[in-house]
Amino acid sequence: MFYRKLSTKPMAEQLVTIKAMDLFGIYVYRRSYADNGGAVVLELTRLTGHPPALPRADGAISFFRLNRGRGGRA
Repeated sequence: MFYRKLSTKPMAEQLVTIKAMDLFGIYVYRRSYADNGGAVVLELTRLTGHPPALPRADGAISFFRLNRGRGGRA
């Protein structure tokens, strides 16, 4: 129920909550969106200040790293 409720919030609010939970990142399964995730990826790029990391070769998944610098990782 928590994640279902979180998904109804604006992306900026979701990001604050996710960062506060100390999660490492966000996976976007692009094929589940009519626009292939274009709008979500664009908004997450704007909100995080960086493009997705570790793109999958087939373009189906984008990953946004959060909490940069924790645990010795960039």
